[in-house]
Formats: sequence, C-alpha cells, structure tokens
Amino acid sequence: MASQSKILPQLTASKLFLTEAGIETTLVYKNNINLPCFSALPLLGTEDGIKTILSIYQDYVNIALAHSTGIILETRTWRGSPAWAPQLNLSVPEILNLNRVAVTILQNLRKTTHTPSTPIVISGTLGTLQDAYVDSTETVSFSQAQENYRAQVQILAEGVDMISIMTVTNLNEATAAVSVAREFNLPIHVSFSIETDGRLRGGGHLMM
Repeated sequence: MASQSKILPQLTASKLFLTEAGIETTLVYKNNINLPCFSALPLLGTEDGIKTILSIYQDYVNIALAHSTGIILETRTWRGSPAWAPQLNLSVPEILNLNRVAVTILQNLRKTTHTPSTPIVISGTLGTLQDAYVDSTETVSFSQAQENYRAQVQILAEGVDMISIMTVTNLNEATAAVSVAREFNLPIHVSFSIETDGRLRGGGHLMM
C-alpha cells in the first residue's frame, strides 16, 4: 500500500496535458482488431498485441513531445477486474497478471520517452462491472464493487500515479472505486455515463 498521496503534475503545472482519444476504438475501426467485450486487455497476452498497443501509445507521446506538453496515458485495464474474467475467457489470476503487464508497459515507455518538458502520468483504468450502457444500480452492490476494484487496484498501485474509472452508471461503483483508491492513497478521476438530461442511466441525480 502506498505511504502517501501522489502529487499529480497536471494539477500543479502551468503547461497543458494531453489525454488519449479512445485507443479501443482505434483498435477496432482502424486496426480491424476484434476486442472481446471491447477490451484491449487480452492483447497484452501476446507479443503482437503488445507491439500494437505500444505503437499507439508512442503516437500519442510523439504528439506531446512535438508540442512540449505533458500527457496522461491510461492502462488498458477498463475490463480488468475479476468480474470480467469469465467473459474474457481468463482466470482471475490471469486477468490480474495482465493488469500488471499493462502497468509495466507504461512504466517502460515512460523511462525511454519522457523529458522534463513532456512528463508522462500513468493512470490505472477501472471500468464498470457490467455493461457500461445499462443501469446496474440494483445488480452491483457497493461491497461487490469494492471487492473487485480492490483486487485490481492492488496490482495497479504497484506502478501507477493515479486511478481513473470511466463510464460509471451508478453510485455504488463510483463510491467503491473512490474508497479503494483512498486505501492505496492514490488520487482518482471519476467519469460517469449520463443521459441527455444529465441523469444517470437509472434516472438518479449526481447532485443531492
């Protein structure tokens, strides 16, 4: 477990920080790669898959280098919690090990490409435990989400600077992710999937 919270450079620096723009979408529509459950995680189990992911990461880093901006790179672990292991035809130890591979890939990339004018922040990505386009408020409890995210963050915390959780559809998952990030003293960015009226999928409000 981390001993103290990390200070994120994007929160203190005056320079801009770039983010990614949908690597999974790029893999599907530009590289014609089939992603089970829209997950790039299984690609990290093969040399060719790792090379493909690294190539896309490098493209983003090159843009940051060309403009002397920072960049935040996400691990390919959006579907990396134990809950997704059966649908990805992986065992729980296998899916957690791929989380570790995802972190190692970005650590190695940072060592070889970062510069003082282009700092690289590694963000460990969490995702929903069920379909991100369906409300799961009644089917995913806080304790279930906490258990899944804790197993994943324990691995990610070995080498990430922060945690992010994307496409959240309910508060159980969001609050569970935040509580686990706090356990490991990691800052976390939470992003919800909302309807056009600003409500969550199940009709709930983010503001009380």
